[in-house]
Amino acid sequence: MCGIAGVICNSMTHLNFKNFLSMVEKIDRRGPDGKGILTNNKNFAIGGTRLAITGPDNMPIPLTDQSNRFALVYNGEIYDLFLDEGVSDTNYLLNKLINGKMHKNLNGMYAFAFVDLRDMKTVLGRDKFGIKPLYYYLNKNTLQFSSDINSLVQYDRYDVEIDSKALFEYLTFGRRIGEETVFKNVFSLEPGTLLKISMDSDELICTTQKLDTEKEALTNDELLSALKNSILECAKTSRTLGVFLSGGVDSLAIVYTLAEYGIENIHTFSLILEGDGVKRLEDLELPGTSWKTWTHHTLNPSMDMIEDTFINVLNITSEPCFPMSAIYTFLLSKMASDSGVKVVLSGEGADELFLGYESYVKFFKQSNRNPLTFYLNNNLINVLNGLIEEGHNYYECIENQLTNILDNEDNIFLGLSLLEQHLSLRPLLDRIDQTSMYHSIEVRVPFLHGEVPLLAKKLLKKLKPQELNITKPNLRKILQPLLKEKAMNIPKKPLRINLKQHFARNNLKEILDILQKEVKSFFPVKEKGLYELVDRLSKNPTESDLGLALRLYQLYYYINKHMSKNKIYISTT
Repeated sequence: MCGIAGVICNSMTHLNFKNFLSMVEKIDRRGPDGKGILTNNKNFAIGGTRLAITGPDNMPIPLTDQSNRFALVYNGEIYDLFLDEGVSDTNYLLNKLINGKMHKNLNGMYAFAFVDLRDMKTVLGRDKFGIKPLYYYLNKNTLQFSSDINSLVQYDRYDVEIDSKALFEYLTFGRRIGEETVFKNVFSLEPGTLLKISMDSDELICTTQKLDTEKEALTNDELLSALKNSILECAKTSRTLGVFLSGGVDSLAIVYTLAEYGIENIHTFSLILEGDGVKRLEDLELPGTSWKTWTHHTLNPSMDMIEDTFINVLNITSEPCFPMSAIYTFLLSKMASDSGVKVVLSGEGADELFLGYESYVKFFKQSNRNPLTFYLNNNLINVLNGLIEEGHNYYECIENQLTNILDNEDNIFLGLSLLEQHLSLRPLLDRIDQTSMYHSIEVRVPFLHGEVPLLAKKLLKKLKPQELNITKPNLRKILQPLLKEKAMNIPKKPLRINLKQHFARNNLKEILDILQKEVKSFFPVKEKGLYELVDRLSKNPTESDLGLALRLYQLYYYINKHMSKNKIYISTT
């Protein structure tokens, strides 16, 4: 299954079945190969849609045990399983949950809801990195959950709550630091967590449990072997396989491994941006001959195509702010779907695990290398203090939240990687899920599976600041035996939109009109600070100003979209 939804009420609250059906219909694109619902027509209903990747072509949705006491709706893939023919990872997970053995993080990507129909107990769970999404609303009467916020809000009326702290976080990081969303009392389940809900005197009671994710690491020398194993495990499918091939060392490691092991009939997809990207597979000097059976697809998107795709992503996203690279993932996913591909491998996660951004290299050349300053010592923070009501009061609050994420980690590289996994990787994974599942494509991320994350952590502990004069120094060193020198030196720029070029096409005028006429009524902003921002945007805006304006526009568009459909009340307190 690739889309799940459910509503569980206490005995005093009646299920709105029509609204529940709307929830399930909203996740149709996540699973075009099957749909199912289980309900008692009183106070309980769970359902899902299926994208058939593993297991038999036809499976019951939800999946129940032989006694019909337990039911499971599940989204994802679990790896390293040896299953009998006709048995899927969904069967495996159901049995594990029935036997009460779900205390460790499984090797895979998943989000699920497991229900004991007799005792009306529910468990929601999510993988360590949050590769698969799961949103929920919970009060003493009702639990509602879904893979997509756009599905969840079909069930009821939810208030949007944008206070000063929320606005500060969205404009700084593009997301909330914690589990909160734009909607009041609607949360994104924390990765690596089980949420357990039980009935107590007609009141829903919840507890949380962190999944055990740590295990003994291999030696550093075995990272390449661990990475190859993860790539090959993720490549196991009876469906047509593809690879998002950007030309960076992450995606190159994937295609070199697949070629080395003789995997045939793969489709590779690359965007050609300002001369950047992989134009021909022949240029990579891949090992073996199996790659000659591969089909390589390229796309050089026009600015019109990019702008149209930006609007498409605005309309499908579960979170209001998204990295502009979501546009490129949407286009790549459409290419894959048009080519008949169902499963795609991507190098996502390597940048956050191995320090792969140029901004890290610049940061470690500075004298102050406290990981907190990477996020909080910049011009944007000063702008926000002048723009947001009581903005200066929230700087310290956010600093405390980031300190808690660091959890006393005194290694600067591990500290930065921890914050990046929390603040950067999560929205990137959201972006991949939203844009790929819109096209009914399952994207797998081998850098986040198996022993790879733990070994990356071990290598960061030994890294020295002077070694970070190039991005991903540890990974590049490990990959040298695998990749050709020519491939290691292929120019690769980050998948980012040139904001000045984007806004030069009259887009800025629309945003300026919205900032001047609408934003003050939507968000808790200071009139003077807003005037100063608009003035800079109309004259000689910096990249930071344009990025800030873009996030304000994304927030405005998202809230306005949901207001028109759901008559949502906006709180700015």
